[in-house]
Amino acid sequence: MGNIALKGVFILTIWLFYPTGNSGADDAPFDEYVKHLLNKKNDQLSLIFTAPPRNQKKDKETYTPIIEFLAKTLNRKIEYRVPSGWLDYNNAMIADTADIVFDGPHFNAWRMNHLGHRIIVRLPQQQVWKIIVSRDSAYGSLEELSGKRICLQGATNFGKLNFMSYFPNVMRLPEVVQIKSRQDGYNEVIKGTCAATIVTDKELDKYNDTYGKANPDQEPPVKVLRTLKPTPNQAFSVSSRLDADMQLGIQKALLSKEGQQAMVKLRDRYASNEMLIEASEKDYKALSGVLSDSYPFYNPFGKSVDEAYGVR
Repeated sequence: MGNIALKGVFILTIWLFYPTGNSGADDAPFDEYVKHLLNKKNDQLSLIFTAPPRNQKKDKETYTPIIEFLAKTLNRKIEYRVPSGWLDYNNAMIADTADIVFDGPHFNAWRMNHLGHRIIVRLPQQQVWKIIVSRDSAYGSLEELSGKRICLQGATNFGKLNFMSYFPNVMRLPEVVQIKSRQDGYNEVIKGTCAATIVTDKELDKYNDTYGKANPDQEPPVKVLRTLKPTPNQAFSVSSRLDADMQLGIQKALLSKEGQQAMVKLRDRYASNEMLIEASEKDYKALSGVLSDSYPFYNPFGKSVDEAYGVR
């Protein structure tokens, strides 16, 4: 199949494609992507890989070796769809456009529950979230944070959803200040801009270590108010469109010695260079409702994905 020119994307020789349009126009790349799919016959479709939009340069470096390895091993063309932003990513997720995904636990749980994806390979560590306050803070419980300014990331961030799950009473909510990164939240708590934020245990160790190197005579500037229950970590999932043999083939490929080597940048970035392991879907079932109240994933009328969103 020859290269297909698309507005906002181009296909590289290894069948990866990246949006090149305005990254602020979150809906345009998704619209163009759907047209791209509709204009191709089923037997021409490549497998689609995607992951959340975090850092485009790092993402390309992380995922390209994995895609190249899987394409060679499976003898299939694989296209890497890079979202222009979170709205674009969420729209494509609801429409179930991807065949192979590397994503956070709550997104994987939603795909498993609503789209029939199978979670196959995950990071070995569990996620442990910690709610932190400044070292000299007088707050002793989460309840005391009601009405206080809290630094959290965007609406569908797992850390934010974890934090807000402890405030079911809409009359007792904290005041949320949106931040770009959890490092920003840590810094704002130190400055006193926000009363609290949420970070993972590994991030807290990293941030405290960096602070300690710059301030060798001082204690860590924050303390832990609450350590939350551990949850499963980021994982690969595969679409129900793929037959059982293909799903198993992808899983075995990723877990092989060669697959672990192809994931070395991902392992270094997210797993302290430890080997990824086989995922158990039962570990993710408890997270299937985490996104239920978040736009655009809520479905107040209990409709099917087709009826509720009309995008498939």
